[in-house]
Amino acid sequence: MERLCGLRDDDSGMALMIVIGAIALMVVLATAGFYVSSQTLFETTLADQHDAAFQAASSGVMVAFADLRSKLPATLASSSYTGSIATSAAAYAVEVARNPTQSGYDCTSTGTATDGTKEIVVASFAMSPVTASTLPWGNDVFYFAGSPGATIVGNGQITGPFYVKFPPSGGLATLDFGSSAAGFVGGPVYVENGNLTIKGTPPAPIDIYLSGTLTLAGNAKNHPEMFINHGWDPTKAMPITSLDTSAYLAAQLARATSQSSDNLMGDTAIANYEAQPQGSPATYASLTTNPPNNKPVNWARSKAIGATQPYKVLSGGLTIQSSTTSFGSWSGDGHYPTTSDLHDDFAYDSVNHVLYIDGTVYINGNLVITQAITYSGNGTLVCTGDANISGNVTPSTGSDPDARHLLCIYSGGNVNLNNNNSNVVGAFYTTGQLQANGNGMNLTGSFVAEKGLGGLANNVNFTSLPAIASFVSPGLPNWGSLSSTAGLVMASWRRL
Repeated sequence: MERLCGLRDDDSGMALMIVIGAIALMVVLATAGFYVSSQTLFETTLADQHDAAFQAASSGVMVAFADLRSKLPATLASSSYTGSIATSAAAYAVEVARNPTQSGYDCTSTGTATDGTKEIVVASFAMSPVTASTLPWGNDVFYFAGSPGATIVGNGQITGPFYVKFPPSGGLATLDFGSSAAGFVGGPVYVENGNLTIKGTPPAPIDIYLSGTLTLAGNAKNHPEMFINHGWDPTKAMPITSLDTSAYLAAQLARATSQSSDNLMGDTAIANYEAQPQGSPATYASLTTNPPNNKPVNWARSKAIGATQPYKVLSGGLTIQSSTTSFGSWSGDGHYPTTSDLHDDFAYDSVNHVLYIDGTVYINGNLVITQAITYSGNGTLVCTGDANISGNVTPSTGSDPDARHLLCIYSGGNVNLNNNNSNVVGAFYTTGQLQANGNGMNLTGSFVAEKGLGGLANNVNFTSLPAIASFVSPGLPNWGSLSSTAGLVMASWRRL
């Protein structure tokens, strides 16, 4: 009996079982934690591989598009392209063939990462015949397509071509330049679905194409011979062809990604020093990237705030203001040679307030410029949101834009020009409205707004530069197409 009671009071066996259970639980928890950690690392690595493969596939599309465009007017039945975006990294293989209707090309680009991960991008390139028209086509005219159906009052001076289209329903609206100091210095002037009131007299006769009534007041009333009213001529009408924004933005994102490491200045054949090796966007800000003169050795460039691995792709918008610090590199900054006008595709000198731009810069957000700047290069800032400008924006040459000095801006929202007595020179395209909110502004170049003029402040002057159409950046859309390059346009683009 005593032995039985002794056995009943001995708990050592139970304690041993508890210890063994606790150890087993710890092993299970440790194993689970290791699995979760490994899975997270695996998923991150997999995402990186997909990104690399997609970048390669996108680059392949742009390589094929650029090659076919360069060979026009000759056309090919089919073509193949292979290459890589970095040594021993993601590669692309592209197949292009004429489509069944012979109206363009179908393109399939396969990007393959180092672990075999594949991404496919398909695109179509359409042949674009040159349109014969007496009205300038595309980016060499002030064109405000869907202006609100109300009176727009302006008291500045206009040097055309100048085209305003009001809504076709709800009665005729009016473009009113009824101030004695306002009016048209040059034409032609087009007012579709609207009336026109003019008080100032031009220095030479101007052609007017008008759906509604021309009213001459003040000094203009005494010189009717200076206004040649043709009435409305349907052959002068420019169609409202809204941009296919999803296809356009996809193409420009791919363009900015490819141009971030091709070691060329934007859309030119001029070599610069973006990546070592060429095609590797990660090396732009790497300590292994030496400038041409090796000063300093293992120099690390800074990128714009929000720039991703392709330094010409920005997330969260771009702001250039008094506190914005320099980024990138340009000729004479101590890194690039001083003997050549070379620079990164996208850079900013905060000391001299110079924006260097070539090719396409993709901005996922708003563009805000509150610091007066000059610009060097020919390129497009593609922003998905609004473009808000409060300050001078002019070529660094101090003269009109030319083939090597033109800033183009695309806005997926509105273009808001806010500063009094400012000069803004460039080529603009917005799918929204142009808001000219600053008094005494001078706008020079080309402005295209799909939804028209949102309003004019006092003494806003427009001066068009018809020659702009011949050298506008390929990143800026033409009116009614997806590319400013005649002959071949990017008609569609998607990731499978």
